[in-house]
Amino acid sequence: MISAGLMALGGFNGSDTTLTVEQFQQLVATGQVRYYVTSAGGQRGGPGGGPGRNNAIVQWAQHTGQVVEYGGTAYTVYDMASAATAT
Repeated sequence: MISAGLMALGGFNGSDTTLTVEQFQQLVATGQVRYYVTSAGGQRGGPGGGPGRNNAIVQWAQHTGQVVEYGGTAYTVYDMASAATAT
């Protein structure tokens, strides 16, 4: 059985405290986070931009993760599995 979780950085409404890049890297390193999703190019609201954003995490995910091609949406998905060994 495969289980998946969803974690909104900054909460679902952007008002919660966001993780630091170091905290996020630790979650990736321990396998607690596998994928990171941001708006296309990290330019709009959510973890990639707007209220509640954390540009350090976005930049690290873009630099370290592998883009997952799934097509046709306004979001970019990064597979962070390879990043687990790069932290």
